[in-house]
Amino acid sequence: MKKILVIGTSGSGKSTLAKQLSEILDIKFFPSDNFYWEADWKITSPEKVIEYVKSVVVQDEWILDGNFETERELVWKQSDCIIWLDYSLTLVIWHVATRNFRWLLTREITWSGNRMTFQRVISSIRHTIKSYSTKKKKYPFWLEELSHVKIYRFSKKQETKKWLRELKQNNESH
Repeated sequence: MKKILVIGTSGSGKSTLAKQLSEILDIKFFPSDNFYWEADWKITSPEKVIEYVKSVVVQDEWILDGNFETERELVWKQSDCIIWLDYSLTLVIWHVATRNFRWLLTREITWSGNRMTFQRVISSIRHTIKSYSTKKKKYPFWLEELSHVKIYRFSKKQETKKWLRELKQNNESH
């Protein structure tokens, strides 16, 4: 595993898992939210996103945390491992809401120097709900096309934690 993509809906824990994998495997993690957002919540142009993505996938090793549906040909097919955090809608909505409300209340800086607003909190919850069923329908077919890629699909956080523990133990013993 040298080119790892972590996919899932907003709030599934993609960034958290990607950071953990980066530490365990000593592979650089490239957080993707900064690819898509500029200052003042301006959406990055598709051309610029492609530039960012290309600058990562040409490297020998990388970990990315994002769905890259528009850039699927570029990212998914370059991956040697894809981890799908396929958790319940209830869980991911809870994660998005609590994370974003925490960011709103603490005024913590999020992506590209932005701070959460109440409008963004509501928008992100709506986005999670709207995109959830689409991912559930499309991802199995898209992943099936990638016979050369090792795929892990976790539907419970406990499964992910167990796999991560085992990966860490195996990595430490080598």
